[in-house]
Amino acid sequence: MSHYISPNRGWTNLRAWYYRDGVAVESRGSEAGVTRLNDRSHQQAFDVAATRFTP
Repeated sequence: MSHYISPNRGWTNLRAWYYRDGVAVESRGSEAGVTRLNDRSHQQAFDVAATRFTP
């Protein structure tokens, strides 16, 4: 079984999809897009988003 997370960082949102065997089985998103980082670094925004996935 193959599985992976595919992130997409847009200007206003950060979205990610969890794929299992080539099929998106779960998705999550946040308002941590490029223009909404505030005082967070890119890594901090990704770390927060990653904790929202519990595959």
